[in-house]
Amino acid sequence: MAIVHGYLKLEALKDAIGEQTETHDDAYERAIEAASRQIDEFRGDQFWAETAPSPRIFRADHPDLLWTGDYADTTGMVVATDDDCDGVYETTWAADEWQPEPLRRLNGRPFHRIVAVGSKQFPLSYARASVRVTARWGWSAVPEAVEQACQILAIDHFKSKDLTGGVAGFSDLGAIRVPGFAPQARALLAQYELD
Repeated sequence: MAIVHGYLKLEALKDAIGEQTETHDDAYERAIEAASRQIDEFRGDQFWAETAPSPRIFRADHPDLLWTGDYADTTGMVVATDDDCDGVYETTWAADEWQPEPLRRLNGRPFHRIVAVGSKQFPLSYARASVRVTARWGWSAVPEAVEQACQILAIDHFKSKDLTGGVAGFSDLGAIRVPGFAPQARALLAQYELD
């Protein structure tokens, strides 16, 4: 199995587990893939960057500000609007009519909104999504905290083969249950929760 958009390299997981043979590589790859998609689901967005720009449509809530979700850069980016609510994005905005934000992005964070510049305004339509943005969605690089969270979750996924009904074993107090989403991973990802 090949890992697609994984947040952790196979070698990094093997180092963390302490195994350098290829015996469990397929299981490790499945665990990384499952952990990576679990992170996407938890956040409601992706940390991996698309290789090419793709379109997404949005409903503007403000005439001069559009929240888009994360996009890695502005290469090949296009902003277009449906000005008459017919489902056709007939107006392509010039590069000087919009601005990516935030202007100052700390720690490799992506852009996540667009500001209309000058006299341009986003059409406010509640009947249809009136703005189409074509961009390379995601982050340009996966943050280290996300890699660490993926490692924690991937180890949990790999070790789950030894669990029975979510029980890792028994103690004097009864069954030792494994949480559905590791608290350490949740804490690492909390800083990236969407507004």
